[in-house]
Amino acid sequence: MAICLQSGESPQPWHTDDCHTTLTPPHDLLGVSTFWALDDTTIEIGATEVLPGSHLWAETDFPGVLRDQNFATAEGAEGDAGAHPGAVKVTMPAGSLMIARGDLWHRGGGNRSQSARRVVTPQYCAGWLRPLETMLLSVPPEQVAVLPDRVKAPLGHSIHPPFIGYSDGMHPQRVLA
Repeated sequence: MAICLQSGESPQPWHTDDCHTTLTPPHDLLGVSTFWALDDTTIEIGATEVLPGSHLWAETDFPGVLRDQNFATAEGAEGDAGAHPGAVKVTMPAGSLMIARGDLWHRGGGNRSQSARRVVTPQYCAGWLRPLETMLLSVPPEQVAVLPDRVKAPLGHSIHPPFIGYSDGMHPQRVLA
């Protein structure tokens, strides 16, 4: 996934990248999020904000948190109702990488600059979980067939022992052959 935070955008709501699960937090690690900065990420341009230690919280309802009813609207975008005293703004020079647990509360900051902030954010999950984006369908089988095994596995063409993820009773790589 790529994020392009335009000039003038408000801070995102607080969220976790594993919020699509129905497990009650805190819970075991299900995924890892990466943030590759394509541009210098400063406070002014909307650096990602994290709440250190929040992966241990049972609390999921606090000011500025993402809610289903306002996901697709601008509700709450005025001002910064989600400002949090424990937030850390992660500034990074272009080319830097931030790695975070999928259950860490975070958000993109507001962009008060004249430039866009671009970040590529691959998400990784446990092999037995269905990912947010179905890479099995996103990358054509003829392209997957020529990739090395170490690239096929994160795309979903692998199994989680002993046999989670098989296709027609076989390892996905055998189906591609």
